[in-house]
Amino acid sequence: YGSSRAMVGQLEPGSEEVIDLELQFKQQGKITVSAVAEAKNHSSDKTEIEVLVRQPKLVAQLSVPPVVYHGSATTYTVTLRNVGDAPATNLLAGLSLPPGASPVQLPYSAKREGQSLSWSIDKIDPASTQNFTFQLNLPSEGENLVQFNCEDKLGNSSETQAATVVKAISDLKLLVSDPVAPAPVGSEVIYELELTNRGSKAATNVSVIAQFSKGVEPTRGLGHGYRLIPGQLFFDPITEVAAGETVKLKIYALAEQDGVHRFRAEVRSDDASTRLVQEESTQYLKTHSQIANPPAKSVLR
Repeated sequence: YGSSRAMVGQLEPGSEEVIDLELQFKQQGKITVSAVAEAKNHSSDKTEIEVLVRQPKLVAQLSVPPVVYHGSATTYTVTLRNVGDAPATNLLAGLSLPPGASPVQLPYSAKREGQSLSWSIDKIDPASTQNFTFQLNLPSEGENLVQFNCEDKLGNSSETQAATVVKAISDLKLLVSDPVAPAPVGSEVIYELELTNRGSKAATNVSVIAQFSKGVEPTRGLGHGYRLIPGQLFFDPITEVAAGETVKLKIYALAEQDGVHRFRAEVRSDDASTRLVQEESTQYLKTHSQIANPPAKSVLR
């Protein structure tokens, strides 16, 4: 453990000399301290004492959800325990944040400097635990690592780290606006589609199909390339709908007979879980002139 030597000089009979030593113990438990006095005439004496050293011992744990979704605040909890037999005092706690992470909620008195947080802890008694909660916004998809360390005034320290995986998803919402009823037979009407990505990840290879019941035919589309087959309009696949983007499409259609006709729109993407379907029913009526002058009969296909 080390030793120290001091010269006393001449010691008269019946006199004594007191030597003060300041020792710093860095090991917990019972430690024996010995003292030896030697003179030039080869006389000597030895004594020893047993010292019980009490010491704090810090154990840190960082809890975090293993997987979170992009755009939601992630909650972390630091648990700091003193498993030693002496109080830990004047502690300094620190966190290293992932690149781009921004705090939403911080531990009390915490200060931020760049991608680091720090705060002070006055005291943690033996067998005691303190918890510190904070929230972060994690903008980077994939693994995000947070590192924690804590050290008291004697140099006793503990550190830990935890990783969480951030997943980004696309979230498409379809809104269909059908013509105001009653819609006229024999005149073009417009069906409007509004497709919004409410997620944090682009939706790719998005397909949009418009289908009509018998008696109504699509005539053309607007907003993206398309192709027609009887009773249906297929928009060309949309390469990407970015996060927060809205795509507006229009389908023009012509009713051949009156009555209630149904319209169906379906949306799919590369994400297998994406399948949006919306149906509308529209009342079609002949105008007064059409009723007065009915068209000649034609052969239905």
